[in-house]
Amino acid sequence: MSLLTRFKSVLEATLVVGLLSAVPLLGQVPPVIGLSPTSLSFTAVQGGSNPFLQTVAISNTGEGTLSWSAAVTNGAAWLSIGATSGTNSGTIWAVVSLGSLTAGTYNGNIQVTAAGASNTPQNIPVTLTVSPPAPVIGLSPTSLSFTAVQGGSNPANQTVGISN
Repeated sequence: MSLLTRFKSVLEATLVVGLLSAVPLLGQVPPVIGLSPTSLSFTAVQGGSNPFLQTVAISNTGEGTLSWSAAVTNGAAWLSIGATSGTNSGTIWAVVSLGSLTAGTYNGNIQVTAAGASNTPQNIPVTLTVSPPAPVIGLSPTSLSFTAVQGGSNPANQTVGISN
């Protein structure tokens, strides 16, 4: 066998082994992070109560074991989560704390990662819309009292101040 023929045989064997190792064997599908829903939206009124918590279901839509972890990667001043890790399926709950936030739109993010998952990381965008408080009408004084005698003169005028 000539040197060229040997080299060609070794090269062909190397290519075949290299191609086989690059293709996953049947049944070796990696875990895949599944999220439902894929985004969250909260609304609240400035100075009001915190909105009710919302949940995100995590599932493994692939095969194997999905060991996931979750963290707030944006909005940590007003956004927090419960259940920061799990295996295969689980639920994350997102909690918003208004604190002293003023009216406006705030954007946050929850990131779910899983080693070995084909689609890691996955991001869950979170939007918080804070509305201004409703106007409050103030009166000063809050009541008036008039006294008059029938057939007599009209009682004196009184003034009411109105503020917002």
